Amino acid sequence: MLEVDERFNPIEHIRQVEKDSLVIIENAKAEAEKKLSKARAACDEKFKAYYNQAAEKLHEEFLQKNADALKAHKKQLEEYKESLLQKSRNSQEFDSFLTKSLF
Repeated sequence: MLEVDERFNPIEHIRQVEKDSLVIIENAKAEAEKKLSKARAACDEKFKAYYNQAAEKLHEEFLQKNADALKAHKKQLEEYKESLLQKSRNSQEFDSFLTKSLF
């Protein structure tokens, strides 16, 4: 037969187990929060690096496309100016047109 210690109080023992459990749970929560914080920081850093890399790439593409568009625009403008210079100027015909149209 088992001997029962008269000083053993089961209610007090259960309360102590609950207190110990609470401490363990709080420590686990703190550790989990620390790990989540560290993981969040690492993810944020990685995201920022990818974001900056993508933004830089898009900026470079924009600058290149803008430069190409400016070249094409300048070329078209020069071609238009050249075509205007190639046309003959007939001021008598123009004067006649204005006279007919306005008077």
